[in-house]
Parts: sequence; structure tokens; C-alpha cells
Amino acid sequence: MKPVMKQSVCLDCYRQSLFLGQMTIEDAVREIGSIKGVTGINATTEMLLADYPDVTDAFLAQWQALLAETKLAPVTLGSYIDRLQFRDHIMTVAETADALRRDLRIAAKLGFENLRIMHDLPLEAVEAVLPLAEELNVCLLDELMPPGTILPRAGRKGMDCQNDLDLIARTGTKHFGLLVNLGLFQQQPNPTQILDVLLKTRTLQESRACNANIMAAFHSLEFPDFEIWMNKSFPELTGNRELFQRMFGVRLFGHSVVPSDLSHIGPQIRDVYAKFIRIFPEACLQNRWEEPSIPYEEVVRALDDAGYDGYLASLRMNYPTLSLGKNRSDQDIAEEERDQVRRHQKMLADLLA
Repeated sequence: MKPVMKQSVCLDCYRQSLFLGQMTIEDAVREIGSIKGVTGINATTEMLLADYPDVTDAFLAQWQALLAETKLAPVTLGSYIDRLQFRDHIMTVAETADALRRDLRIAAKLGFENLRIMHDLPLEAVEAVLPLAEELNVCLLDELMPPGTILPRAGRKGMDCQNDLDLIARTGTKHFGLLVNLGLFQQQPNPTQILDVLLKTRTLQESRACNANIMAAFHSLEFPDFEIWMNKSFPELTGNRELFQRMFGVRLFGHSVVPSDLSHIGPQIRDVYAKFIRIFPEACLQNRWEEPSIPYEEVVRALDDAGYDGYLASLRMNYPTLSLGKNRSDQDIAEEERDQVRRHQKMLADLLA
């Protein structure tokens, strides 16, 4: 029988609830463990460890007890190593390697099988720590995320994984691989991001009509013409350049990565961040959900064709301004986060069935 992909949830999906004090780490882990079909948990160093980079004996005992209670398997621990953290210099290769060794030991102590690293870390540092990764049996993972490609493309700027593949081939290591962020395949904005801004000055009915017009223009116009049209029609969406790029910048990079590209890296994929922004109900199917910005069905099928049988980890891109035009209580935000993860996991379960 062909192995099937498994389901996991990133602790970061509850970042607002944790920040607002509506959930504790224990609450979030138990919530993940209660979701039907979920057997894995992902986390990041800073999110999980209040005393990072220290792992106290008290926290380690609490963590191990939570895992035993929920029967969750720790999958990937995300590491953020900022090479610009010092005022007087950029971290050297040796300093970066030391930081990687520190986080490898943390991942091993907490039982994670993988350590996600930042794409901009020098591969010389990665290669230097491979002996420790092998000793601890923790696999280093380079995250492929937007804006980027999977393999180099002529005329296309952005990160790709060719250097990673070369290192794996040259060293023969089994402890360095790839983590695919499904945001790579995003094809359009998520309607919630647009609607939230429109609702600040319009009624719900007006906002929905404007949203429909914007999405139609997004798909029919070339990006420079779309931006000109948006400047004239909806300056509130273009005045904040960062916000505009966050919502519509996918057009600058979109379609440079297609699901079939996954066939080139199947053996090297060790984990998948199943990114989502907001889950919507499909109008025609009862109890079915969709994430309209990413072609999930095609991507899951391509992962299966590529031989991937690891985890799909829910990773919600939380934007604090997704308030749907109204002030929301802390409790409401926490309930919405839990509901969105459960919808996403139901969507994944349906796709894997």
C-alpha cells in the first residue's frame, strides 16, 4: 500500500492568541493534539522557548509530558539566525556554524527530527555542521519560500535550491534537505486581505463589489497597468507600498513556479509548510473548505507524484489587520485562529483521502 502524507500544525498558527494571553503553550499544544488526523507538531525556537537559547529542565519536563499526553511527534523546529545581529560586523561562517550547532542541539533535546534554517545562511556553515547533524540525527532543512523558484529560471531573479542540491550530491549527506513552503505556488491575493482594507470606509456590500472588480482587474491586466488602475481607483490600497506588495506582489513572481516542478526535488523534500491565509467555504459543497490563493489540489497531487510521504504542516500567515473592518475582542481573535486551523486541516484531510 502506497504511503500517504501525514498532517501537522505549526505552533505559529496561534501566535496572536499566545501574544494576547488567550492561550498558553500548553493550551496550543493540546489544541493541536485534539484536531482529528493531526499527528505532528512544528514550532520555532523563539515561539516555543521563553528562555531561548536556554532549555530549562522545567520546560523540558513540561514539553515531554505534553508530547506524551497528546501523542504528537515533533517534526521541524524553525531556527532564526540573524547574521546582522551585531553592530560591528556580519556574522562570519564560523560564528554562523556555532549558532547552527547550538540550535541543532536544542532541536535534538526537544525531540525534533528536523531543523529549518534561513535560506541566506552560507552553505559553508551548513557543511561545517553536517557531522553534528549526523551525530544527533537531526536533518537541516533549507526553506524554499516566496519569492523564489525551485530550480533556476532564465531571466528570473530570486532564490532557488540548485546550490543545496549540489551540496547534497557532492557530500552524499542524508542530513540536509528541503522544506517547501506552499506560498511558492500562490497565484492570487487572498480576498480577505483586500476586503479588510475596503471595509474601513465602505459597507460590506460595497466592499464585496469593489473586491470583485479588483480581482477581475488583477487577472485581466498586466501588472504595471493593474498598478496604475489601482492608484486611480483604490489609492487606500496602494498608498501603503508594503501593504500593496503583500497583497498583490504575487503577480511579480507568480507562475514562475508550477506544481510539476516538485518532481525535480522529490527525494530531497523532508517537510512541507502548507501555507494559508484564510479558509473559505465552497459555495457548492457542504462542509468543504478552500484556500483560494493557492492551487492546493494540484500541489498535493504533485507532491504525491514526486513520492513525498512526509508531513503537511498548517502554517497560517497571520496578519493582525485582518479584522473585517471592526474591532475584535482578544477572545474572538483566539477563537478565529483555532477555527481557521481546524478548517485548514479538514481541507487537507479531504485532499489526502
